[in-house]
Amino acid sequence: MENLKTDPWQLELGASCIDASSVEFRVWAPKAQSVAVKIMGSAEQPTPLSQESFGYWKGTVQDISPGTRYQYVLNNTVERPDPASRSQPDGVHGPSEIIDPLAFSWTDTTWRGLPLEQY
Repeated sequence: MENLKTDPWQLELGASCIDASSVEFRVWAPKAQSVAVKIMGSAEQPTPLSQESFGYWKGTVQDISPGTRYQYVLNNTVERPDPASRSQPDGVHGPSEIIDPLAFSWTDTTWRGLPLEQY
């Protein structure tokens, strides 16, 4: 993994939001001859990913946002969910969902934990 990200919310694998409408995908599929990202509900053809070293595949898809569902297409035939996804709303065999963890509105800033006696 060449470029380690400094943001702890950014994962090296899976779908990572680059900005409001661009998502980077990276997956490890060492035996695949080709890997693409299929955006669910889109008439567009799956977006091919570029092969990197050590079996990794990577690419960026434009004009998509958090909440969009997707699957990887291996060897132009086999559709699979993202093994590193942050969300699987339809279960482990259904499409994955793009999540932007930086968009989450935290509400626990005043929480101090339990006193030791209550443990």
